[in-house]
Amino acid sequence: MKTRLSGFTLVELVMVLVLLGVLSAIGGSLFSRPDSFSALTARDQLQAITLLAQQRALANTGNSPVVLSVGQDNKHWLFGLRQGADVFSERKSPRHNANLTLDGSVFSNGQVSTFTFASDAAVGRNYQFIFSSDSNHSLCLAATGFAYPATCQP
Repeated sequence: MKTRLSGFTLVELVMVLVLLGVLSAIGGSLFSRPDSFSALTARDQLQAITLLAQQRALANTGNSPVVLSVGQDNKHWLFGLRQGADVFSERKSPRHNANLTLDGSVFSNGQVSTFTFASDAAVGRNYQFIFSSDSNHSLCLAATGFAYPATCQP
């Protein structure tokens, strides 16, 4: 009576090791350039905090305006949301040598721009943000107060 042993062949084990090597090389290269992802995550953070600002402005029961601030320092983009004396959200997003452009002007360190949301959540006009590193990531803050990841339409 013969017992049959089951398991992986040497060829199957080598193929798995080769596949793991290829996947780790691809995955490692994705994280070796953090500026590629910092611009994208910063755009998404700004879009999220803008949505919060819009919701706060529409739910505004007092007379205090909702103010969104966007700034940068040496290492971070800074996003803040205030209504009167209350601070609702402050977020930091790492820059990793990526740049922010607002309506064609490149942000400098220490620069802060503020956007006031009216009671109908409008901000008055369109604002075009471009977070750039290896690729550009656009965000439009429309006059209506809605932010979407694209180029502003006239």
